[in-house]
Amino acid sequence: MEKRMGDQRSERGGYSVGKARREAILNAAMRLISDSGYHGFSLRDLGREVGVSHPAVIYHYPSKDALMLAVVKKFEDVLGLCDIEIDDEVPGGLRLVRLTMDTFEESVVKLMQFSKSPDASTVLNLQAMLYVEASNAEHPAHAYFVERMRVLQDFYKEKVDILKAQGAIERATQSDILARTIIHHWCGTVIEARFGKQGADARDTIAEFCALASYSLGITSDYLLGLSNSIPDDIVDVYARALRQSMGHKQ
Repeated sequence: MEKRMGDQRSERGGYSVGKARREAILNAAMRLISDSGYHGFSLRDLGREVGVSHPAVIYHYPSKDALMLAVVKKFEDVLGLCDIEIDDEVPGGLRLVRLTMDTFEESVVKLMQFSKSPDASTVLNLQAMLYVEASNAEHPAHAYFVERMRVLQDFYKEKVDILKAQGAIERATQSDILARTIIHHWCGTVIEARFGKQGADARDTIAEFCALASYSLGITSDYLLGLSNSIPDDIVDVYARALRQSMGHKQ
């Protein structure tokens, strides 16, 4: 009996160590990809970065493509906008299950909450790299990001229509163009942030994006001030930054 219990504890301990090692490899891969790109390192380099052998890396991630799928999954989990699964049955191996927000306001809140994550700066740098590299049809995440872009544009078009009906948007521009403008501002802000100082605060990046999107959409001041009443306490500082920048753009 005691031997069996000892074996079970050993198995649990081995599982925990394996899980921690897998997570360490994945986190290191996110940093390497954000710094050097998909083609900028090998699995051996990744092993040296983590301090494990090449076979240990391959045990958890048998190929760079498999590693990339896991990196994109972790990226989406941290960003918090898309619920995705690794699925060999779909082109590219990644399936977008659903968006995690139902309203425009909720998407803003989720981005601001993300900016408080300890991994936010790494994820923003990673996204900048992914936007550039995954535009290549040969990139393992290309098919996923094409679908992701389509789904997000459809989401924002629908929400812009709702905001127009509420009188919250002053622009007469077509909703599909405004939706694309939101996506373009996000891509541009994330990439531009990499030209700034090292260790730039993710909260500033998110606040800048929200301010630019608000200005481009023509969001009314009354709507922005009213929205402040529904902002959770933990992100009030980020919203205040965005509000100050948005008001500055309008002057």
